[in-house]
Amino acid sequence: MRIAVAGLGSSGSYLLHLLSRSGFDAFGFDPKKEGYYIPCGYAANRHSMTDLLSWTNLDFSTYIESKAEEIVFSGTSRRELRFRSRGIVTFDKNRLEADLLKECKWSRTTVNGSYDILVDATGVSRRYLPKVEDYRMHTIEYITSLEEKKEFQFRYFPQGSGYFWIFPKGNKYHVGAGSSSIANIKSSLAPYTPEKIVSRDIRLKPLLHSISDGNVIGIGEAIGTVSPITGEGIVPSMKSAFLLFTAITRSNDLNTIKENYFSLIKKEFNRYYTLYDLLRSFQDSTIQKRKAISYIRASKKDLREFGIDFKISHVLREFL
Repeated sequence: MRIAVAGLGSSGSYLLHLLSRSGFDAFGFDPKKEGYYIPCGYAANRHSMTDLLSWTNLDFSTYIESKAEEIVFSGTSRRELRFRSRGIVTFDKNRLEADLLKECKWSRTTVNGSYDILVDATGVSRRYLPKVEDYRMHTIEYITSLEEKKEFQFRYFPQGSGYFWIFPKGNKYHVGAGSSSIANIKSSLAPYTPEKIVSRDIRLKPLLHSISDGNVIGIGEAIGTVSPITGEGIVPSMKSAFLLFTAITRSNDLNTIKENYFSLIKKEFNRYYTLYDLLRSFQDSTIQKRKAISYIRASKKDLREFGIDFKISHVLREFL
């Protein structure tokens, strides 16, 4: 079975590494130029990353740049609430991806040749999968230096319209904002002077109903594995890659692989539909109290998996 992986970000490079290490005939493609700066918050749960990398020969602790002791949240009231870290860190994602690819076959081109499986890991562009109804949020992100030491911070904008964040990253800071309102983005970033500035769209709508088409199978942000309430997509995207790897190792029949993969993805990420419904309901001011329990459960699980010991009652009272 010949397998092509299109897009070598966190999910694509991880999957290609797993396939190559296990003896599959796998080849990666990514047309980005060498040294291309990839927009990203660079934050993830170190426990989850350690587990994911246990299937490789890499030690995640060597990539960590800053560890959170506490995470500071604020909402429309601007009152700060502090929560303990459950493992959230920033890390050198670009170096990790490069190391994952060191023993793999890949090229800086678009896909060429014939393959039994084409994995779409092209992120928000979803280059090889069918276009579907989507929801994205625009972000602007800075790498900057700050005179005053800052902690890991989130600030939510009114009515679910987005959020602002500061993440320490070694001796620098990653500062960014994502919102449906450009005014929110500009005003929140105004106090900061960027040394590097990038912008991108992130997909906040889960597309788990459309993860394959013919011999094309999607992973990562291409299928919407980005948390609708935090924007975190590194660990979820790598998990999706591991789930596809699991399905591939269990069968060499394409249809069986797709069926098994869909089942695994649905079990792992179906709560994203609940979180997306929560986000859109707040934006439209149509929140339904009868769904409160499902919202609370999904949010608590999601935030804890990100690495935050979050009290959901504070979210409902202060931020949303």
